Amino acid sequence: MPPHSILIRQLRRCGLPEVAATGMPAGWETFLEFVDNAYREADEERALHDNMLASLSAEMEELNESLRVKEAHLSREHEKLQAIMHSLGDGLCVADSTGRIAFLNPEGARLLRCEQEPVGCSVADLSSELAAAVSGTAALREDDGHFRRPDGSTFPVAYVLNPILREHVTQGSVLIFRDVSEKRQLESELRQAQKLESLGILAAGVAHEINTPVQFV
Repeated sequence: MPPHSILIRQLRRCGLPEVAATGMPAGWETFLEFVDNAYREADEERALHDNMLASLSAEMEELNESLRVKEAHLSREHEKLQAIMHSLGDGLCVADSTGRIAFLNPEGARLLRCEQEPVGCSVADLSSELAAAVSGTAALREDDGHFRRPDGSTFPVAYVLNPILREHVTQGSVLIFRDVSEKRQLESELRQAQKLESLGILAAGVAHEINTPVQFV
């Protein structure tokens, strides 16, 4: 087997023969063989190292591609979720574990007459019932409540507060609410109509009772 190419270059650079020659010190061939083997082992290690790097590079590329696919999927899901929350006809509010509002959809901002991300606001500012329930682990439902707006005005609401639990610990809450002013107005008008109907029936009965003896006379 011919000497390693790097060994030949090194010997030439030093002005030494490429193989052992007559008159050289004893052990020269063994020394050259040892150095040559060292270079060959280095080549094998370098080839092994290159193969490992190529394999790792392929695995990293595959992992990056998988991450890109997952990221694209999560991005689409996030956009879909955002579209759903922004198109809701009810107010949607997400609060952290302390009750601070972290997200408010457009309908919620319209009902409360505030910005979509009210900095420093808390769901406890909306209702005293929410202040007591925001750190609990049970859902709260109210069909005849009232919310306070940042400007001090109030309006009737129906709402549901659901805690966000992780290992039985409240991490936040989701509040869904709607303005029931129109419903209350319709109920009031219905009650008024029912009263008028009752008065009409009573008046008709009284008139009938009066009309019967008059007709007799």
